[in-house]
Amino acid sequence: MSHLSNALAAMRGEQPQRIPFVGRMNLWYNYHHAGGTLPERYEGWSYWDVVRDLGIGILGFGAWTQTFFKREYQGVEVRRYTKNKEDVTEYVTPFGTLRQRTAVTDLLRGTVDAGRNMEVLFNDERDYDALQYLFEHTVVVENYQEYAKYVDEIGEDGVALPFTGWVPMHELMWRYMGVERFSWRINAHPRPSR
Repeated sequence: MSHLSNALAAMRGEQPQRIPFVGRMNLWYNYHHAGGTLPERYEGWSYWDVVRDLGIGILGFGAWTQTFFKREYQGVEVRRYTKNKEDVTEYVTPFGTLRQRTAVTDLLRGTVDAGRNMEVLFNDERDYDALQYLFEHTVVVENYQEYAKYVDEIGEDGVALPFTGWVPMHELMWRYMGVERFSWRINAHPRPSR
């Protein structure tokens, strides 16, 4: 049985031929690939080639993988650029510009899936209208063909699980407000009791 067949059998409650092991080794690979410290055998190899050689199933899941959908923004200009070693994304709305700045050190650039948020989209009450406009003008569109290619590339060597995004509270904490600001706001402004 393949990695995929074993994993699917286990998920269905059936008896797999062997216990499936579908590992997430991307952090190890990315770190050593970027630093030039991969074992000599694996120099020049892709992540999936290394995983296949180790006999581990590929885990095709997470925010860093291909998704079956994309977000498009209607009536919003999106600007992406790098400045002072920070990745910057700006959403220009009729109610103001929301900016996210993410820093990744030279040592970690190319090794991690996300950097440290230096500035999040929501900073204070002045951002409410722009953020509401961004939410109301975000459209989810299909990305089935690109996702199908991704699934085909993994094939029987692992499992491609569709990533539908973070749960709303996590999305607010990570992408829009930051954990500290989110925690303070939710506690300082609780929902009124009925």
